[in-house]
Amino acid sequence: MLITLYKLIDENAVYIYTIHDRDRLLDYPYSVTTNWRKNAGKGRERTKGFTTEYEKNHYIQKVFNEKIKAGYKILYSFEKKHEIPIDLTKFAH
Repeated sequence: MLITLYKLIDENAVYIYTIHDRDRLLDYPYSVTTNWRKNAGKGRERTKGFTTEYEKNHYIQKVFNEKIKAGYKILYSFEKKHEIPIDLTKFAH
C-alpha cells in the first residue's frame, strides 16, 4: 500500500508526503513508513512498528486525515488488494 500526497505552497514550494507499508521490521509484524520532503530536497523518513493490523490501519488513517486537514491532496495511490483503510474516492479532485 502506498499513498503519496502533495501540497503546493507557491510556484517555488511543493511538499511531498508518502505513507507506505512496504518496509518490514524484525520486531513487529506490521509497519508504516512516512517520508516527507520539500521540492527535490533531501527528505526525512520515519518507520513505526505495530503489533496488530488494526493499530497499523488506525495510524494510517490518523496521518492521512492530519495531512488532508493541513491542505495536502492525493497525488498517487497504489494497493495490491484492498489494503488502504481509507475511501480515497472521497478525496479525488
